Amino acid sequence: MQTESTTELVELDRDECLRLLASTEVGRLAVNVPGWPPVIRPVTYVFDERTQSVVFRSERGSKLTALLLSDRATF
Repeated sequence: MQTESTTELVELDRDECLRLLASTEVGRLAVNVPGWPPVIRPVTYVFDERTQSVVFRSERGSKLTALLLSDRATF
């Protein structure tokens, strides 16, 4: 017997988003460059509470660095 599962989308407020970002160290960076399939990569990061920024590094010249220059990225 199969059970039916449903998924409900819940909108998070800013404070909850910031709390969740600060609670872990691995996230996903998604980049969409026109003419390419979407690229999603895991990144290790820290959340800087003072600036409320996600901070990660990428080696200069890496594929990730080139993709970040596309202006279409999300975390």
